[in-house]
Amino acid sequence: MINETDERKIYWVSINELENLNLAPNVREYLKVFLDDDISEAYITSGNGFTFLPEK
Repeated sequence: MINETDERKIYWVSINELENLNLAPNVREYLKVFLDDDISEAYITSGNGFTFLPEK
């Protein structure tokens, strides 16, 4: 397992700890895709924000 890269240290955190971290832009929005069984995908459109597609 990789422990560190040139960019930073790599480590696991709980879902609850994510809100305290400096994450990449939009990660919090995209987490919905992984955590909500009713969402199958998401995309951003210019000026309209996020669109979440339901599971088919």
